[in-house]
Amino acid sequence: MLINVLNFTRPAYYIGYSIIDIVIILLIYFGIPNRIFFWMLIAAVHSISTVFLVTAAQDTTPVPTIYAILLSLILVNVGGFLITRRMSYYKRSQFLAFQELDELASKDGLTGIYNRRMFMELTERELTRLKRYDKSFTLLVIDLDEFKRINDTHGHLEGDAVLKKFVEIVDTQIRKTDCSAGSGAKNSVYCWWKRI
Repeated sequence: MLINVLNFTRPAYYIGYSIIDIVIILLIYFGIPNRIFFWMLIAAVHSISTVFLVTAAQDTTPVPTIYAILLSLILVNVGGFLITRRMSYYKRSQFLAFQELDELASKDGLTGIYNRRMFMELTERELTRLKRYDKSFTLLVIDLDEFKRINDTHGHLEGDAVLKKFVEIVDTQIRKTDCSAGSGAKNSVYCWWKRI
């Protein structure tokens, strides 16, 4: 808004200085695109006040110049809004893709519990925390014996159903602060640690 106040001091032939206003509006839109409607409001107020100051404060500005300024401000506002909106869409979709990628890298696709790598990271963190506060915890490892026979006899779909049901049963028995994880369907070892 300080720039608008300076419009009073500008020469009557204002068209050369409208580039400054266009750059300011583009900086408003592209500065922080996550708050698009807030910045759109600021850019609109800046544009309206610029046109008002050019028409009211500088009586000698030719009418075609005022129309050129008005048209350029409208175009830059519309363009800035559309481009910023598109950038926000791409940022949001990129964030969701990274979130999904992170989940795929840390969770088992079949059962939805943490994979072995993530389990080891979480357990290491928990061990460090528990050593610091001189606490203990329980680590339980369960091996589903002869699981290969289920796959061989009833098929992999039935084996998958057994693993899912097993994880559901485990999840009903542990607290939200506990962690369950699987080391893969190949050897079917599922583990979790439990804070005491």
